[in-house]
Amino acid sequence: MKHPSARIMMLGMMIFMSSIFVYASQPTDSLLIQRVWEYGRKLPVFYSDSTSNSYMRYVIDARRRNPILFLVPSMYVVAKGERRYIGEVYGKLNIDKDGHFKMKRQVVSGTIPRNRSVMPTTLEYLTPDLYGKTIYDQRLLSPFHRSNRHFYRFTTHHVSNNMFRIDFRPRLNNTQLVTGNAIVDQRTGRIHLASFKGEYDMIAFRVQVIPNTDERELRLPQWCSTEAHLGFIGNSIDARFIATYNAPKEVADTIHIQADRKMMDTLRTTPLGKLENEIYAHYHSMRSKTDSIGQDTIKRSKWKEWAVDVIGDQLISSMSLNAGGASIKASPLFNPLYLSYSQSRGLAYKMKISMQYAWNAHRYLTFTPRLGYNFKIKQFYFTAPLRMTYNPKRDGYAEVIWANGNRIINSSVIDKINNRLQAATDEQLGELQYFNDNNLKMVNNIGITDWFEVTAGLIYHQRTAVNKKMMQEAGHPVTYRSFSPLLTLQFTPWKKGPILTANYERSIRNVLRSNLEYERWEFDATYQKRMDCMRLLNVRFGGGFYTNQKTSYFVDYANFRDENLPNGWDDDWTGQFQLLSRNWYNASDYYLRGHVSYESPLLMLSWMPWIGRYIETERIYLSTLSIEHTRPYTEIGYGFTTRFVSIGLFASFLKTQYQEIGCKFTFELFRKW
Repeated sequence: MKHPSARIMMLGMMIFMSSIFVYASQPTDSLLIQRVWEYGRKLPVFYSDSTSNSYMRYVIDARRRNPILFLVPSMYVVAKGERRYIGEVYGKLNIDKDGHFKMKRQVVSGTIPRNRSVMPTTLEYLTPDLYGKTIYDQRLLSPFHRSNRHFYRFTTHHVSNNMFRIDFRPRLNNTQLVTGNAIVDQRTGRIHLASFKGEYDMIAFRVQVIPNTDERELRLPQWCSTEAHLGFIGNSIDARFIATYNAPKEVADTIHIQADRKMMDTLRTTPLGKLENEIYAHYHSMRSKTDSIGQDTIKRSKWKEWAVDVIGDQLISSMSLNAGGASIKASPLFNPLYLSYSQSRGLAYKMKISMQYAWNAHRYLTFTPRLGYNFKIKQFYFTAPLRMTYNPKRDGYAEVIWANGNRIINSSVIDKINNRLQAATDEQLGELQYFNDNNLKMVNNIGITDWFEVTAGLIYHQRTAVNKKMMQEAGHPVTYRSFSPLLTLQFTPWKKGPILTANYERSIRNVLRSNLEYERWEFDATYQKRMDCMRLLNVRFGGGFYTNQKTSYFVDYANFRDENLPNGWDDDWTGQFQLLSRNWYNASDYYLRGHVSYESPLLMLSWMPWIGRYIETERIYLSTLSIEHTRPYTEIGYGFTTRFVSIGLFASFLKTQYQEIGCKFTFELFRKW
């Protein structure tokens, strides 16, 4: 009875037979439910770094498809050619101390060209944590955790001896909740089998899982099966995934992504089914027909197919390559899902590239450029950080960053030349205010203790006037340069408390043609409190000021700046002003600001019929700002994210007087794919 298939069959029969026996449905057995919660509470909260031999198999069936499927990341292969594919993977599942799973593919087999990953987000459904607050990483509230008890209704059914079946269903229809049942030992509260279904991020899923029998690894399943369905604008894709963990056979660590059907036949933990054998047979039959064609024709055909596939796939899908210690990952070259919009900053498009080369686990080089274009400002932005990490335990790294910053105003320069340009038009004066910024920063960071980090380095700015001709006519330099040592101190005196930061920068004249002199001080405090039920409180307060103002200078703060390339819901919607004019960021010698946001998956809209089922997370915002020459500025807002878009609505006030209302949105569709 140790084989997973046998156990799933027996326990499945127990669920089925309970419905035909005379045992009546009982009211909620609160004692039994509490035993399940208590059993999960006693399990280790943190994982230990470990590795498990794992086998995974999946079948993809494109029942209906149209050209729109080409736009779905990772689905380019399925959008053309065969309708059914099979894939198998045997390797090591690495689990870090935070409970994050990462599969190292060693032996692969299948019919998907070049063994590419299809619907990779679905693979995460093969590692559910039944006893955690969330079944998967920060999504899907688990009915088997006490903190989520208010979101579910429970009924119990006696099955046999000490075994009971618990049925659970959500109190409201929401994408963060699931429906299902579990076979539970009445004496201990331990789950022997669980089955649940739901819908999240465009995927409707049904999961069956057998928890691990090893008391030390109960949070990792022994066996899991997931049926998934993707329905998207006329496309209908079915997929079935199965996974077996703690597989008995070991593969040498030197083997990496080796395509070998014969070896897979010796490693497979569960036999192939009829459909899976048919897919393999059809695939080999088609290859035999291809082999009968001339070799020159085959080579030309394969080269053309490879070129079209690579170009087409990379236009809309993220690219990921690994070779030894080197890896590269890039966002799609062109994908409308990477557009974002806000009323004050307009439309923006961005992309990211991440490259890494690791000599060993303690020394590696990363290059993570970020590129984008803002259509309203008509400016291309980039930042290119090259980092050498030499002590990851102490967050020790040396970094060089080349970037072009936001177009910036030099208020002191404008004040001096306004009287000399009486005949200039408003458009010309508008252009004259702005300077393009190119900068190079070199820093070194090291954690002196567990609660104290120091970042020291240099930054060099070269700011050039947008309207050079009029600046020359006004008798002022076209280019301003600054050479500045900088120092950042970061304190985390409490393990789960706020992070305190102090920044200092001083520009020195006549170094590398520097013609500016100033001092900048900034102080910042951020606090993030994670609560039960995926609730999150974000708090941020800060301030800064300029001193030693001996020359003309540019007000350019490190923590209070315009973000023209927003990243989305998780990155920068908290701690930023959404309606504030970009000119205000560089118009004051000091600032004081504060931000508070509260996030919950089940706040307001989630409880509304029809709409609530699509809401993933909701958030309330409050931000305030004080700078010179103006009254206190305040923004309030409400936002929510769905599988399609994240939307925020904001209103601004000067003191108590209403100013404007605006919106912000970013596409979230398939962002996690």
